[in-house]
Amino acid sequence: MEWAVLILNTPNPTLKVDRTRYAVHAFRTGTIASIGNKVAHPPVPPAQPPRETDMNIIEPGKIQSGKRKNRAVMLHALANIEQIDLAWNIIARFGPMHKDLPVAFFSDFSKVALDEGKHCSLLRARLDSLSTPYSSLPVHASLWESASHTSASPLFRLAIIFASVGSGRTFSGAILLGSMASRSGIRATFSSVNHSRGSGRYHAHSRVDLF
Repeated sequence: MEWAVLILNTPNPTLKVDRTRYAVHAFRTGTIASIGNKVAHPPVPPAQPPRETDMNIIEPGKIQSGKRKNRAVMLHALANIEQIDLAWNIIARFGPMHKDLPVAFFSDFSKVALDEGKHCSLLRARLDSLSTPYSSLPVHASLWESASHTSASPLFRLAIIFASVGSGRTFSGAILLGSMASRSGIRATFSSVNHSRGSGRYHAHSRVDLF
């Protein structure tokens, strides 16, 4: 839990990736002996991860659609570090809420964070080769906005993020949903999920069983 919250509170993308690599390696090798979600007072994840001051965060609709065909613009959007934070936030926020979650839950989502860190590093290197370094273009925080609206329920969180895959916003939601539902001890049945983008309200009718 301590490393998850530390990484969430790390604004520098390079340091965030480096700390992710270290934490996942330490967890896999046993250097981190305890997950820490069962302690009396686990560390609290930030309501919103801090970003470096030079990052220009704007609303998704204000990113000029006419520039989306530009290779650098597309790569810059894909390199968003939100996806690393989403994986660590699921661990830090929902681990203490559900203390009976199996170790596989934490190992799976730490792997997601590691994979997203690798993707981010590769994309940033490519952006440098195009003379468009990361943070030189505006970014949006729509994924984190979705996470904020679903901070009380792991099922709702995954349902909303998974729904966003269809709109092309991220493919990580599919990994998260599959990992949590089928590999990490949470069995979910969805009857319907609706996201009202205009009002910012999320509606989900579902059943979740923890075992």
